[in-house]
Amino acid sequence: MKFNKESNLNFEDEQGISNSIRLLKSEFIVKAIKATIYLSIIIVICIGYILLQPRLTFVNHIYIANYSPYSIKLTLTVGWTLFSTSIFLICYIIKYLQVKFTPSIIKYMKEELNYLGYDFQKKYSSGLLFVLLNSLSIILMTYIDLEVFVFNNAIQSIIFRNLIIGYLFFSLALPIIWLGLNDKYVIKIKENFYILFDFHFSLRKRHSDTLALLGITLSSNRLCSRFNKPGKYVHTRICQIRWLPRTGTKIKNYSPYLHFHEFSVPVNLQKQVLNVILALREWDENYEKEVNLIRYNLALSQNYRDYLSINQLNNLFMLLFRA
Repeated sequence: MKFNKESNLNFEDEQGISNSIRLLKSEFIVKAIKATIYLSIIIVICIGYILLQPRLTFVNHIYIANYSPYSIKLTLTVGWTLFSTSIFLICYIIKYLQVKFTPSIIKYMKEELNYLGYDFQKKYSSGLLFVLLNSLSIILMTYIDLEVFVFNNAIQSIIFRNLIIGYLFFSLALPIIWLGLNDKYVIKIKENFYILFDFHFSLRKRHSDTLALLGITLSSNRLCSRFNKPGKYVHTRICQIRWLPRTGTKIKNYSPYLHFHEFSVPVNLQKQVLNVILALREWDENYEKEVNLIRYNLALSQNYRDYLSINQLNNLFMLLFRA
């Protein structure tokens, strides 16, 4: 059977599931081949640049930029641009391969969630953040290459170079961290409330339970700290009522924050998503009430303690006067 991007996934019967898995595998293989080609091109370009510039590595050049008689105009700019872009693209491609979303499953989820009145969309983009931060880095490197920044004082020069190196590290590290944390697919429920999707499937062949090859992990936004007693009480109660798992992925298990988790397969996606949405609505309605109730009870208990203390003092004075 020939598949194309316009094919619809069908998980209603065994034949549909088998065909859908074949389609997803073929799309992921194409995705992996493209990623391999992109990585190869990046590596070839980097090796070619290193061979053409054997004496002017990036690390050496940044420390001797203002003093080296061998300095070539814009060498540092080109070197940093190539280095930072290559590192970011390599991390981006690795992340691209880890995320198992393919055109067909994205289309399927959009259609399923449209019935619930929600949009399936990508949460933020690290690419734009990288372009913004790295653009300033390239401008700074250009100024250094053109010797716009010149210091007669050696201490000032060292401080300036250290600040530049710190910013270069920041401008590259932040987009990569952002890439790992935020380049994911979500549905937005309301302000500050969303559900994050993690789709996964196995490329290994199994002879039974083909539906188990596919899985969708749903995780809500951060609710509150694990050490927040009112929040923990509300979270536990909602999880029990809605049969929500108390744990999520391994990373989420070590998170200091509480989340709602749910696990699904494509055929019951709408039901499981709706369960998390209703849990978030219950949280929104009950969390503040629970916090206010606890504060009220604490105030009552404090007033009661104050009342007991006053009564004890009154009784003590009465005993003293009688004596």
